[in-house]
This record gives sequence, C-alpha cells and structure tokens, in this order.
Amino acid sequence: MEEVNNIINHILQIEHGFQHINDGAGEIMAMYSKEDCYKISLDLYRHQAYQVRMLATAILGRLAADNDEALCFLKEQVSTDSNWRVQEMLAKAFDEVCGNRGYENSLPLIEEWMNADVPNVIRAVTEGLRIWTSRPFFREHPPWPLRY
Repeated sequence: MEEVNNIINHILQIEHGFQHINDGAGEIMAMYSKEDCYKISLDLYRHQAYQVRMLATAILGRLAADNDEALCFLKEQVSTDSNWRVQEMLAKAFDEVCGNRGYENSLPLIEEWMNADVPNVIRAVTEGLRIWTSRPFFREHPPWPLRY
C-alpha cells in the first residue's frame, strides 16, 4: 500500500486537472488485481480530500464495465458527493464504462441513468454523451437520442 500512499501524496499536491488522477488510477490498476482495486477504491472514497475521492471514482469507472457493484457505487454514492470536481470525474467514469462496454451495448445503461431521480446521475450521462457526440457510433446513428 506504500505505492498507493505515494500516488495519493502526489495528487494531493495538484489542485487542478484530471490527467494526474487518471495516471494514478492507471498505476493502481496495473499494480493490483481488480478485486483489490475495488477494495482500495472504496477505502479511497472515504478520504476527506476531493482529489482522493476523484482517484477512487476514476478507478471505479475502470472497474464498472464488468463490476456491477462498482457501477452501483458510482450511481448511488459518488453521485451524492458535494464536490463539483468529483462530479466531473463521475461523468468521465461513466464515459469510461460505456466506452469499455461499447456505446451500442450501453444504451440501456444510458437510459437507466437518464431516468434517475438524482440530478448528478443525469448530469453524468449528459456530460458523457456530450463528449461522445463526435464518436463513430453517434455519427453513424445521428437520430439515436430520438429512437430510444
């Protein structure tokens, strides 16, 4: 866990941006099993510093494509975080999930999150979709939002 503490210490020194957090998530994912990464992310999410909660969210986003517990945690817990930066990372995590699952395969998930009762869940989808609009699936299926 010393490696994780080193990553945390590094990201705590940087107040703005996402790349260092995404890099830290990648380092953790490379060092530990998916099961361990899930446990680590839950521990990290309890941290007081928003940067560490962002790191947890980034890890969960990488895991959630095939880990329903991680996806549920993103939707039910991370969406309630009061920090706008964590909410930005939630949108990026949702993008990660759908990208890993495939955009067409993610349509039911998108619809589920769009119909959520929590505004930050809906925001995560709309921000994620905004990023995707230039991707091949959406260029090839321009009326997508109207059909589903």
